[in-house]
Amino acid sequence: MEAERDKLLSKLGNVVDPEVPIGQDEDTHNAVCRLAPHPPGLLLPQPVGSLRYELPAAKPLKHDELLWRIGGFDDERGRKVAGHRGYFLTNAGVLLNQVGRGNEMILQNKEVQRDRGR
Repeated sequence: MEAERDKLLSKLGNVVDPEVPIGQDEDTHNAVCRLAPHPPGLLLPQPVGSLRYELPAAKPLKHDELLWRIGGFDDERGRKVAGHRGYFLTNAGVLLNQVGRGNEMILQNKEVQRDRGR
């Protein structure tokens, strides 16, 4: 009975929202309706494949500015505990730290395996 059910279910396709455009590729038939910040002179909606604009000039942010923007550290509590340069990572800051440590461990493991001739 399960085999018959699975056979019948395999004939069903995905249910697609009626607003999804029908086309041969994603670049031609998907339209960008919103873009932030909106570049001056760019008319929307526009197909993804023909979307061209210049990015505004910007200088790279320092790590503490990035963490501040995403609410990734608490410097006030850190200063109370560890002094004027102390901070605690919070929320996304903790996650980014864990990702960095995970990648570091992967790279170290690859180096060990390479050194062992694996």
